[in-house]
Amino acid sequence: MEGPARQLAAQLRQVPGLQVSFKRFDNLQHGPMLPASLDWLMETLYGEKDASLPVAR
Repeated sequence: MEGPARQLAAQLRQVPGLQVSFKRFDNLQHGPMLPASLDWLMETLYGEKDASLPVAR
């Protein structure tokens, strides 16, 4: 799965005005990925964690 995700990120980086990064979440399955990625996003964009989401690092 990582290969296609990295390829998509590389393609999206070519879109003017769009900022794209790739973050790997080791040892997470599909279910816990959404809350972990949202927590990472909130912390990255706003410097804050959502206390209602479980920490998966």
